[in-house]
Amino acid sequence: MFNRFGLTWVFWSLSIMIVIVSAIFWIGAKDLPSPAAVKTFTQSMAVLKDQSTWYLSIFYFLTFGGFVAFGAYLPTFLKELFQLSATDAGLKTAGFGVIATLIRPLGGYLADRVGSRSMLGIVFTGLIITSLAMAASLHQFTLFSASCLAAAALLGIGNGAVFKMVPEVSSGNTAQ
Repeated sequence: MFNRFGLTWVFWSLSIMIVIVSAIFWIGAKDLPSPAAVKTFTQSMAVLKDQSTWYLSIFYFLTFGGFVAFGAYLPTFLKELFQLSATDAGLKTAGFGVIATLIRPLGGYLADRVGSRSMLGIVFTGLIITSLAMAASLHQFTLFSASCLAAAALLGIGNGAVFKMVPEVSSGNTAQ
């Protein structure tokens, strides 16, 4: 879009998309009923005493943090390792982000079917394999790209599985 319409339209197109999504949300979303009893701040923070809260935090850090790290550093890797232009590297990174984001609901669905713990075991095993494949393919663009896209899918699935795990391990502390 930048090459065709200029920098101004990059921001205008994003603004238009935000307005459309906001309108869809405003029309389609409804407020939840108020809870019977509102927890105090101290009561809300009591979950920090539970060991599962810390495990969930680590799992979320690994899945969503991995997604964020790729979003930040993948363009640099692509430019430096494979001499891609900033535009090409950005577009390829955007593809990574789209895959990781859109596949997240599949992670929740699969966690419903096989269990969130099992799903996260599969995800983290897959991430080890894709990480090794990336390390082994630093001079082979096709294999490196395929490994990154597989990691995107795994990170998105893992993120969905983590969200599925929250009510399983802390059912009394989630919003209704």
